[in-house]
Amino acid sequence: MVGTSEVQICNIALRFVGVEPIVSLSDNSKSAKLCNLFYAFDRDVVIQDHSWSFAVTRQALSQLSGTNTTEYAYMYSLPASPYCLRPLGIVDYPAQPFLVEERVLYTDLEAVTLRYISQVTDPTLFDPAFIRALSYRLAADMCESIEGKSPKAVQFESMYERILNTAKGLDAAGRITQRQPSRLWTDARFE
Repeated sequence: MVGTSEVQICNIALRFVGVEPIVSLSDNSKSAKLCNLFYAFDRDVVIQDHSWSFAVTRQALSQLSGTNTTEYAYMYSLPASPYCLRPLGIVDYPAQPFLVEERVLYTDLEAVTLRYISQVTDPTLFDPAFIRALSYRLAADMCESIEGKSPKAVQFESMYERILNTAKGLDAAGRITQRQPSRLWTDARFE
């Protein structure tokens, strides 16, 4: 969403909680301190909760040498830029098994391009459904910090789950397409 900032997202959550908005994350207020405590963590949690189209990326992995104590033949370092929050699968080999331990991917493939959920820190890349879900996740955590496990905090948690499910459906529907056979192939087939 163009123009969206971390402060705006935090202020949406603070409004839900009923707390004064902040001007900056560096404010000395309790609200700003709560935003600093939860924002990055909750952002990554919500990104990990679904394969959001803005966070899915692909990257060829670098093979590692060294001692491999697994049943797999090859080892690869998980991407650090953009940081891999959760592997989704190996491109061109979706059924290929793999194992991830200590940020190392093990597989029997000699070359790997990984499809994964990346850590996205630029809020201008977030879509509105994601922002809404993140705002409720933040509200649930901040409210619990302010009031303890109150009915209001439980309500925000429930709203987060509901909005996340709706957002997942909207996000997934926005990228489902039917792959069309190439024109060359269809023309040749009917000649």
